[in-house]
Amino acid sequence: MTPTPTIGMLRPALELAWAVAKIGGQARPAVPPPGRLRPLMRFAKLPDRALLTVRQVVDEDDAFRTRVAEAADEAGLGRAAWLWLTRPEHWEDDLQALAQAEDELASEAEEEKEERRARRRVDAAEAAAARAEAEAAGLRQLNSDLVAELTTERQARRRAESTHHHLSNRLATAQAGHDQLQATILALESRVASLTSDAREAAAASASTDRELDAARTEIERLRAEVRQSGAEAARLEADGVQLRADAGHALSRAAAAARLLSEALADVAGTVDGDSVVDGPDAEPSSVAVGRKAAPSRWVRPDGPSPALLRRPVPLPPAVFDDSFEAADHLVRVPGVVLIVDGYNVTISSWPHLELPRQRHHLVNALAELAMRVGPSVHVVFDGTDAGGRIGPPAAARRKMRVTFSPEGVDADDVIVDLVAGLDPTVAVVVASDDRQVRESVGRLGANVVSVAQLLAVLRRAPGSAAG
Repeated sequence: MTPTPTIGMLRPALELAWAVAKIGGQARPAVPPPGRLRPLMRFAKLPDRALLTVRQVVDEDDAFRTRVAEAADEAGLGRAAWLWLTRPEHWEDDLQALAQAEDELASEAEEEKEERRARRRVDAAEAAAARAEAEAAGLRQLNSDLVAELTTERQARRRAESTHHHLSNRLATAQAGHDQLQATILALESRVASLTSDAREAAAASASTDRELDAARTEIERLRAEVRQSGAEAARLEADGVQLRADAGHALSRAAAAARLLSEALADVAGTVDGDSVVDGPDAEPSSVAVGRKAAPSRWVRPDGPSPALLRRPVPLPPAVFDDSFEAADHLVRVPGVVLIVDGYNVTISSWPHLELPRQRHHLVNALAELAMRVGPSVHVVFDGTDAGGRIGPPAAARRKMRVTFSPEGVDADDVIVDLVAGLDPTVAVVVASDDRQVRESVGRLGANVVSVAQLLAVLRRAPGSAAG
């Protein structure tokens, strides 16, 4: 395809043609412009859209082109525009060559322009890639920060959940403790009411006992006077013969027996008032147990014939509770109406051997009194008659629930304990606390439950040596 000159190459010639037409129209005489150019004469400057019209007019109107060529100057118009207006020999070839050269220049310029655009696109792409890489690095850093933040948040949430669980457990424990305290308060209020009632009854009983005690003392004085009178009469009758001496002896024996019976009654009355079965002298014999039993023999000898205690049956233990366990002892001392008999020195000497006997007795009696008041068993503790340091009675608050007995001279506490069990009503539950094998076997044959010293201490919540001081 042969290149043709572009409007851009011919623009100077087209503008010259428009100027020649306009000048001719304004001259005197006027040279009318070609008809198609007349509408363009009103413009002060040739519009770009009119260039093609001017070119067509010049190509078609040779006379007008010749007039324009006369005004043309190659230096002012340029080689291509001058050739197109003047059209010398071989002008078309020269113009095509110029057009081809122009086209090549335009192609080169376009290529350079395209190359610049491509370079700009490459630069923009590289910049965009750099920005993308920077953004990716930023996103990676952001992702790393978010992962770390998420990890911290999860750890904080786990700590919060653990704290919540811990606080919930503490709240549940506190609520349970509150409920238990409420129940304890109600139980204590009930206990206070019961103790208040017991105190009123004890006051009334004490007044009655005081009257009985005064009457018993009066009777003792009367009997002592009778004894003295009988002694004097016996002395007088000694001289009258053997028969009179024998009669006096019988009378004296009867008076002594009556005095002994009254002395025992007085000891029982004093035990009810003082809460203690302390006897009057080294030769005195202990009175019968007052709680849950029939009258025991007045002397520490086992009665002949079958004992009612043989009909007693040991208290059964709950399922899965063993005889030698703390649970067994705790269950037995809570049986309604139970009588707990304690081998005193057998407990204290093995539990508080570093203390003197009076201190040992004091610790044991106080602990048993607390048990009697807290749980409710009737307690009878028996010590051997060697009472160095003085005898001891139960605290005032426990006198209605507890007795303290010392065996008579020459009699072991073991025998006293066995006789106590034998003399109790067989319908009453009996628990004996001792580590003495003979005692345990003897009371076991009589139907009593037996617990060890360790079991008793566990129930008392006292460990050996804890009460030292």
